[in-house]
Amino acid sequence: MARHLTDQQEIFARELVAGKTQIDAYHIAYPKSKDWNISAAYTKASILAKHDKVVERLEVLRKPVERRLQYGLQTAMEEAMEAFQVSKANKQGGAMVAAAQLRAKLNGLITERKEIAVTQMGNMTPTEKEMLLVAAQAQLDQLRKQVQLVDNSVSDVEPKPNP
Repeated sequence: MARHLTDQQEIFARELVAGKTQIDAYHIAYPKSKDWNISAAYTKASILAKHDKVVERLEVLRKPVERRLQYGLQTAMEEAMEAFQVSKANKQGGAMVAAAQLRAKLNGLITERKEIAVTQMGNMTPTEKEMLLVAAQAQLDQLRKQVQLVDNSVSDVEPKPNP
Protein backbone atom coordinates (compact mmCIF):
# COMPACT_ATOMS: atom_id res chain seq x y z
CA MET A 1 0.00 0.00 0.00
CA ALA A 2 1.42 3.38 -1.00
CA ARG A 3 2.25 5.70 1.85
CA HIS A 4 1.32 9.37 1.63
CA LEU A 5 3.95 11.78 0.37
CA THR A 6 4.11 15.49 0.98
CA ASP A 7 3.24 17.68 -1.99
CA GLN A 8 6.94 18.45 -2.47
CA GLN A 9 7.90 14.77 -2.39
CA GLU A 10 5.22 13.99 -4.99
CA ILE A 11 6.45 16.79 -7.26
CA PHE A 12 10.04 15.58 -6.85
CA ALA A 13 9.07 11.99 -7.76
CA ARG A 14 7.02 13.07 -10.78
CA GLU A 15 9.82 15.28 -12.08
CA LEU A 16 12.33 12.42 -11.76
CA VAL A 17 10.06 10.11 -13.73
CA ALA A 18 9.65 12.88 -16.33
CA GLY A 19 13.42 12.78 -16.85
CA LYS A 20 14.70 15.59 -14.66
CA THR A 21 17.92 15.20 -12.72
CA GLN A 22 17.69 14.90 -8.96
CA ILE A 23 18.89 18.47 -8.48
CA ASP A 24 16.49 19.89 -11.06
CA ALA A 25 13.58 17.94 -9.59
CA TYR A 26 14.55 19.15 -6.12
CA HIS A 27 14.69 22.78 -7.27
CA ILE A 28 11.21 22.44 -8.79
CA ALA A 29 9.78 20.81 -5.67
CA TYR A 30 11.61 23.15 -3.30
CA PRO A 31 12.12 26.46 -5.17
CA LYS A 32 13.91 28.13 -2.25
CA SER A 33 16.69 25.57 -2.61
CA LYS A 34 17.89 27.47 -5.68
CA ASP A 35 19.33 30.04 -3.25
CA TRP A 36 21.23 27.41 -1.26
CA ASN A 37 24.84 26.36 -1.53
CA ILE A 38 24.94 23.90 -4.46
CA SER A 39 26.54 21.17 -2.34
CA ALA A 40 23.74 21.39 0.22
CA ALA A 41 21.09 21.18 -2.49
CA TYR A 42 22.77 18.16 -4.12
CA THR A 43 22.96 16.44 -0.75
CA LYS A 44 19.29 17.09 0.05
CA ALA A 45 18.23 15.92 -3.43
CA SER A 46 20.23 12.72 -3.06
CA ILE A 47 18.80 12.02 0.39
CA LEU A 48 15.25 12.65 -0.82
CA ALA A 49 15.74 10.32 -3.80
CA LYS A 50 16.62 7.52 -1.35
CA HIS A 51 13.71 8.24 1.02
CA ASP A 52 11.56 5.10 1.43
CA LYS A 53 8.27 6.80 0.50
CA VAL A 54 9.83 8.46 -2.56
CA VAL A 55 11.45 5.22 -3.74
CA GLU A 56 8.11 3.43 -3.39
CA ARG A 57 6.32 6.17 -5.32
CA LEU A 58 8.96 6.14 -8.07
CA GLU A 59 8.39 2.42 -8.56
CA VAL A 60 4.65 3.01 -8.97
CA LEU A 61 5.11 5.93 -11.36
CA ARG A 62 7.71 4.13 -13.50
CA LYS A 63 5.70 0.94 -14.09
CA PRO A 64 3.52 2.32 -16.93
CA VAL A 65 6.55 3.98 -18.53
CA GLU A 66 8.55 0.75 -18.38
CA ARG A 67 5.65 -1.21 -19.91
CA ARG A 68 5.43 1.25 -22.82
CA LEU A 69 9.18 1.15 -23.36
CA GLN A 70 9.29 -2.62 -23.27
CA TYR A 71 6.39 -2.89 -25.70
CA GLY A 72 8.03 -0.41 -28.08
CA LEU A 73 11.34 -2.23 -28.03
CA GLN A 74 9.72 -5.63 -28.41
CA THR A 75 7.69 -4.49 -31.42
CA ALA A 76 10.68 -2.80 -33.04
CA MET A 77 12.76 -5.97 -32.57
CA GLU A 78 10.03 -8.13 -34.11
CA GLU A 79 9.72 -5.81 -37.10
CA ALA A 80 13.49 -5.68 -37.58
CA MET A 81 13.62 -9.48 -37.47
CA GLU A 82 10.79 -9.69 -39.99
CA ALA A 83 12.64 -7.25 -42.28
CA PHE A 84 15.76 -9.39 -41.94
CA GLN A 85 13.89 -12.58 -42.84
CA VAL A 86 12.18 -10.99 -45.87
CA SER A 87 15.53 -9.60 -47.03
CA LYS A 88 17.16 -12.99 -46.62
CA ALA A 89 14.38 -14.76 -48.51
CA ASN A 90 14.72 -12.22 -51.35
CA LYS A 91 18.53 -12.48 -51.26
CA GLN A 92 18.93 -8.76 -50.58
CA GLY A 93 22.25 -8.56 -48.77
CA GLY A 94 22.19 -4.80 -48.18
CA ALA A 95 18.73 -4.92 -46.62
CA MET A 96 19.81 -7.87 -44.44
CA VAL A 97 22.76 -5.84 -43.16
CA ALA A 98 20.50 -2.84 -42.46
CA ALA A 99 18.03 -5.01 -40.52
CA ALA A 100 20.86 -6.64 -38.55
CA GLN A 101 22.29 -3.20 -37.73
CA LEU A 102 18.89 -2.03 -36.55
CA ARG A 103 18.56 -5.01 -34.22
CA ALA A 104 22.05 -4.36 -32.86
CA LYS A 105 21.21 -0.69 -32.26
CA LEU A 106 17.97 -1.59 -30.52
CA ASN A 107 19.91 -3.96 -28.26
CA GLY A 108 22.45 -1.25 -27.46
CA LEU A 109 25.29 -3.04 -29.24
CA ILE A 110 25.81 -0.10 -31.61
CA THR A 111 25.61 3.45 -30.31
CA GLU A 112 26.16 6.88 -31.76
CA ARG A 113 28.56 9.23 -30.07
CA LYS A 114 27.71 12.85 -29.57
CA GLU A 115 30.12 15.34 -28.10
CA ILE A 116 29.08 18.42 -26.23
CA ALA A 117 31.75 21.00 -25.56
CA VAL A 118 31.44 23.15 -22.48
CA THR A 119 33.37 26.32 -23.14
CA GLN A 120 32.65 28.20 -19.93
CA MET A 121 32.20 26.78 -16.48
CA GLY A 122 32.06 30.18 -14.80
CA ASN A 123 33.48 30.44 -11.33
CA MET A 124 32.77 26.84 -10.39
CA THR A 125 34.99 25.16 -7.85
CA PRO A 126 36.55 21.79 -8.71
CA THR A 127 34.01 20.13 -6.40
CA GLU A 128 31.11 21.82 -8.18
CA LYS A 129 32.53 20.79 -11.56
CA GLU A 130 32.79 17.20 -10.39
CA MET A 131 29.21 17.32 -9.12
CA LEU A 132 28.10 18.67 -12.50
CA LEU A 133 29.85 15.82 -14.29
CA VAL A 134 28.29 13.24 -11.97
CA ALA A 135 24.85 14.76 -12.50
CA ALA A 136 25.36 14.80 -16.27
CA GLN A 137 26.37 11.14 -16.26
CA ALA A 138 23.32 10.24 -14.17
CA GLN A 139 21.11 12.11 -16.63
CA LEU A 140 22.66 10.26 -19.57
CA ASP A 141 22.13 6.92 -17.84
CA GLN A 142 18.50 7.81 -17.19
CA LEU A 143 17.95 8.88 -20.79
CA ARG A 144 19.39 5.61 -22.07
CA LYS A 145 16.74 3.74 -20.09
CA GLN A 146 13.94 5.87 -21.51
CA VAL A 147 14.80 5.63 -25.19
CA GLN A 148 12.23 3.70 -27.20
CA LEU A 149 14.08 3.71 -30.47
CA VAL A 150 17.76 4.42 -30.86
CA ASP A 151 17.56 6.67 -33.91
CA ASN A 152 15.76 7.30 -37.17
CA SER A 153 17.03 4.08 -38.74
CA VAL A 154 13.66 2.47 -37.99
CA SER A 155 12.26 4.50 -40.90
CA ASP A 156 14.58 2.49 -43.19
CA VAL A 157 12.45 -0.59 -42.53
CA GLU A 158 9.15 -0.68 -44.39
CA PRO A 159 6.17 -0.75 -42.01
CA LYS A 160 3.84 -3.75 -41.96
CA PRO A 161 0.86 -3.31 -44.30
CA ASN A 162 -2.48 -2.64 -42.61
CA PRO A 163 -4.81 -5.67 -42.64
